[in-house]
Amino acid sequence: MLMTAAEIQAEGGREKWLEMRTTGIGGSDAGIIVGVNTYKSKFQLWQEKTSQTVASEINLSDEVKERMEWGNRLEEPLAQWFQDKTGKKLRRCGMVRSDEHPFMIADVDRLVVGENSIVEIKTTAGYNYDEWADDKVPPSYLVQALHYMAVGNYDKCYFVCLCGGQRAVIREFERDDDEINALVEAEKDFWENYVVPHKIPEVDYSESCTKAIEKMYPGGDKEVMPMSGEWEKQCEQIKELEAQITEIKKVIDEKKNKLRLELGNSEKGECGDYIVSYGIHNRAVWDNKAFAEDYPTLSQKYRRQTQYRMLTVNLTRQAKKRRAKEVEDE
Repeated sequence: MLMTAAEIQAEGGREKWLEMRTTGIGGSDAGIIVGVNTYKSKFQLWQEKTSQTVASEINLSDEVKERMEWGNRLEEPLAQWFQDKTGKKLRRCGMVRSDEHPFMIADVDRLVVGENSIVEIKTTAGYNYDEWADDKVPPSYLVQALHYMAVGNYDKCYFVCLCGGQRAVIREFERDDDEINALVEAEKDFWENYVVPHKIPEVDYSESCTKAIEKMYPGGDKEVMPMSGEWEKQCEQIKELEAQITEIKKVIDEKKNKLRLELGNSEKGECGDYIVSYGIHNRAVWDNKAFAEDYPTLSQKYRRQTQYRMLTVNLTRQAKKRRAKEVEDE
């Protein structure tokens, strides 16, 4: 056992737990690797596992932190509710590592006494109830359960989820060896072919990936970097796609203006299968200019500069001239 439940809950246990998570792939990591957990990219996960950054350093919003805190606070009462509802007894489990696949670790919420089963406890907003309706379970949690079954050789996972703070559900998920084997292979590929050799995985479109790259490379080198012809093709494709987006946006905006003209002062219209809304919305805005004029000293005191990197793709001057001449000669 890597950490007991008591050690995780002790003072400083959270930091130690985060550190231990870098030594293997955990249940919530599994969904990222197979693409069903979109809250984090494989690139960011790779950064964490190669110790280039740690989860505690990721800038979480206050809203996310509060949501995580309440998820932790509600774990014990929800475990008690499950026991009351089912008559089953639960016990805590610490962090363990797979003997067969040492790169796989697990931190199961609860074990069921007298069964080869586990319990995973979740909380979610009320508007997410549809993800749990009709005996459903979100895919990322199913993958998490498969991961734990692989590590601990469990036969079943019970899910407890509190939706909107007032509606709790229980779901059951049976072991599937074919799914488990496929997941283990995917995790093995990620760990052995990317984490161990420190080989960067394929990047994706996610904001998480963008932030992870910017954290890895904050910039500052002003020297022009020579890039291969392959990247010229990528730049060409970007410019072509941006041009398509611009043209598509023009068409969309024109059609929206036609709708605005047709609606006139009406705030809603109905046409066949569609309903069109053109309502009035109020929005409070901070008038920086007026505040600076009325309170210049205060405005200056709380003004701060931030740095960020912005990626743009443009033709060089020589290329612009050459292409312009080519158009003239046609």
